[in-house]
Order: sequence, then C-alpha cells, then structure tokens
Amino acid sequence: MSELNAERAKMLGELVQKAREHFGRTKKECAAVLGLNTAAYNQIESGEYPISLPQLEAIALFLNIP
Repeated sequence: MSELNAERAKMLGELVQKAREHFGRTKKECAAVLGLNTAAYNQIESGEYPISLPQLEAIALFLNIP
C-alpha cells in the first residue's frame, strides 16, 4: 500500500469507528453487514485494510447516514 493510500485508509478507518460509536453499534454488527469476521473489520477501523467504496456505502446505510 502506498503512503497516500495508507493515510487514506487510516483516516477512513477513524471516521468509520467514530460513526459506529456515535450510533451505538458494535464491531461485530458492522462486520456482519460487510460479511467479514470481527478481526477483518478491526483492520478496517485501524487503517490496516483500506475500506472499499461499496463497503463504505453499506456501513453508511447500516448506520442510517445519508
């Protein structure tokens, strides 16, 4: 992963985590929406794995974010 993509993944992961916490959802619930296990979902929030646009859209819909 390039430095720019790593920074993007970290930033998006932090935003996803803040949104999840704001709406009172668990990592397990969000992981299930994406069809991932909790360990893989943790990698998204920590920025170790870049979230895709379809995954980001699914999380936004789940959290009811327009």
